[in-house]
Amino acid sequence: MDRIVERPAGGEAGKDKANDGVPIVRLLPDFVGQIKVSLGSIRNMAQLLRGGFKELESERYFQHTVAEDIAKIESVLNGLVNFMKISSPAIKSNTVHSLLDEALDGVRESLQEKSIRHVKEFHNDLPETVVHEEQLRYIFSSVLQYAVASAMPKGSIGIWTRPVAAQTDKALGQTAISRLS
Repeated sequence: MDRIVERPAGGEAGKDKANDGVPIVRLLPDFVGQIKVSLGSIRNMAQLLRGGFKELESERYFQHTVAEDIAKIESVLNGLVNFMKISSPAIKSNTVHSLLDEALDGVRESLQEKSIRHVKEFHNDLPETVVHEEQLRYIFSSVLQYAVASAMPKGSIGIWTRPVAAQTDKALGQTAISRLS
């Protein structure tokens, strides 16, 4: 259990060098779990000591103190876990692609009925979205339903994804997107 965690001098804060750059925050749930297992062992040992005291008052005080301290520690650990859940959103990947695939599955029967081919080309390094998944799901589903309804029988539908990056115009020092507005 004795492990020294080195922090790189100029590196990214919150990274653990011994764990290949995994943020320490992601290791905390395992650590909290280990602490809770240890607390369970302490609780069990305290239960095994029942009847081992010469004075009944000493035994009651011991049992009460151990139970109270364990409850305090568990409360702090549960608060830490809840804080981590709130402040560390779930890591997602390929949200847009999975939602598009889901929307395609929803119109697959209509595609087959009208003999419509679909071509899809997904960009591999697409960034994650800031829009709520339900909103995207609705938009993708609506657009695909409209596209299928509008497509000619034995036609085709193409779906491409690509990141939209602001390209810097070096001469003006402005982004291409800001010039459009």
